[in-house]
Amino acid sequence: MIKSKTQTAFTLAEVLITLAIIGVVAALTLPTLMHNYKKNEASARLRKFNSIFNQMVLLSENDNGPSGDWERNGDITDESGKMDWSANFAEQRRFFDKYFAPYLEYLEIKDGETDTDEEGNVSVKSHVRIYFKDGSSANFYNGGAYSFVYDVNGDRQPNLTGYDRFVWDIWPSTTAKIYYPKNYNYGTRRMYGDAGTKTRTDYLNYCKNDNVVFCTRLLELDNWEFKDDYPYKL
Repeated sequence: MIKSKTQTAFTLAEVLITLAIIGVVAALTLPTLMHNYKKNEASARLRKFNSIFNQMVLLSENDNGPSGDWERNGDITDESGKMDWSANFAEQRRFFDKYFAPYLEYLEIKDGETDTDEEGNVSVKSHVRIYFKDGSSANFYNGGAYSFVYDVNGDRQPNLTGYDRFVWDIWPSTTAKIYYPKNYNYGTRRMYGDAGTKTRTDYLNYCKNDNVVFCTRLLELDNWEFKDDYPYKL
């Protein structure tokens, strides 16, 4: 007699149950995995931009002298005393092209743009914007400080400071060089009166309480990592 071998297989019900369990596990873990991926990507880009930023400033000062002596005309107004944004954008671009562009690798630059409402009021849509090859970007503004607002994910939302946008300022002076967040070889003074005495807890509280410009300094202290107590989700 020929003995038949019994073959076992999953029933349809068992397959459906297994797929349902996999779906539940994926639904629970995928958001966490995506959040961690975004944090790690943002950290890497912030760390890279901080290095690029400081190298750019150092090279420009080597060629053009102290930043306090750089030629600029910020906050240009028209005959009525209102901000002349066309003139300001042109000045921003001239300044950027002379003092920063030669020391920075970028993909594209767009000039500043304005919006005009129904009543003819003009507001800034964006300042001079620099796009990088990795998908990030930065707005540049030449006002009281030379301000770079770095966006880790470019034009993608939420486009909010502290979430995906972070501020680097250069405060030029003939008597003291005050850089933020990085000070390298210019002493311990920082913007907003920080003489090197403020703690991480101070910056965490500033970052939480609507002073989001300080979130950059908090991240710098944390080696550009988003710790568990960082107040905003990417």
